[in-house]
Amino acid sequence: MTHIRAPKNSNFFQNSFQKSLDFIVSAPPALCAPMKNSTFFFAYSNDLDNSTVLGALREAVAFNMWGLPNRYKFTANIRLDTKTEEEIQYHNDNPFFFNTSVLSLLPDPALGYGDSTTGSNVFSFIQKFLSNKQIPICGSALFIMMKRYPSQTDISPLIAQLRANNVYVYFIAPEVPSGGNSPHLLYEMSSKTNGFCTFVNDKNYTAVVEESIEFMERPFQFMSKKYVVSGSGRLEIPSFITPIPFFVGDAVMAQLTVQDHVVDNNFISLNYTITGVQDGSVAHKFPRDDYFGRRGSGIVDEMILNGTTSYKLTLDYKYASNQQQVIELRMYNQYYHDFPPLSG
Repeated sequence: MTHIRAPKNSNFFQNSFQKSLDFIVSAPPALCAPMKNSTFFFAYSNDLDNSTVLGALREAVAFNMWGLPNRYKFTANIRLDTKTEEEIQYHNDNPFFFNTSVLSLLPDPALGYGDSTTGSNVFSFIQKFLSNKQIPICGSALFIMMKRYPSQTDISPLIAQLRANNVYVYFIAPEVPSGGNSPHLLYEMSSKTNGFCTFVNDKNYTAVVEESIEFMERPFQFMSKKYVVSGSGRLEIPSFITPIPFFVGDAVMAQLTVQDHVVDNNFISLNYTITGVQDGSVAHKFPRDDYFGRRGSGIVDEMILNGTTSYKLTLDYKYASNQQQVIELRMYNQYYHDFPPLSG
């Protein structure tokens, strides 16, 4: 069942900055700004375990209810990879409807494809979401939990639509899929929309889902970088300032991917340090003892940075061969920032 209500104007953030909604299918980026009411799209393969979906749902509802920015005023959910294609469920800003809908549509093996060859229908549903006229598209976050890979060969028109509306696409993908044969398309779409795609094994899948979805708590991306490297070397971001408006520190989330595919033996290590430009003092180092490290191809990290300090980020990488590798970095906080330039 679909639930749509007019948004409540009881929130200072919304009252101050949010005067109207633009319902956009395809529009010039000038009409699409981060301050507009946005949508959180939650999709999950029917091939996943219920516990994985429930863990992600718990985090999503918590962040949507209590996250300070409360950017996502609308939600949508869909169960992927069923024999009979289902309908996307759209909801207003009350997390109750979203929560109830997902709970009523948990994975059910009896509804699945029942084979190991059929590709995921994920791109079909992304297209349907972009064509909807019920809730906003601009600046949406698509958080998609895959178990099957897609089987398409070209998704360029779909990526163009996503980019035109500044839609971020985030994939958590399995190292060993239940079907499909085109994992590179997941990475391509996430990369070109300033999202991320993490390939992870079954053991760490749920943990990565619950760590990665924390971007909802800090939904304003202020840095997006992509590097093509090989062998060993160092990358530097010589100077950056967070959007944090205070002289005190506040939390920043970093998400990195160390390869653009399932991690292989070429990857050896990646570490980075954030220092103050003025005095060289160390603000943050990765890896560190008191925090989880890399899981699969992805790293989710948190740090406290100061809103008035200029920082330098130094990243050291090591791969076993001179084969080209892709490193991507995204950084988020809870304070307004315009959309960073889109990657390639």
